[in-house]
Amino acid sequence: MRLSSMAGQCSAISDQRSAISDQRSAISYQLMRTLLEVLLNKRGKLWALTTLLKVRTAFE
Repeated sequence: MRLSSMAGQCSAISDQRSAISDQRSAISYQLMRTLLEVLLNKRGKLWALTTLLKVRTAFE
């Protein structure tokens, strides 16, 4: 295998990893928004934001 071919494959893998990371971030953001909406409907604003912060901290 040529060095240029290997470099191209490494670049493609890097691009795929970056795309996966972007997708995970988008999913995480959407889940947090949905959770916030559910919490806001269930109780008050302060409780919802406090709970959301706890959940987000647990995932980081």
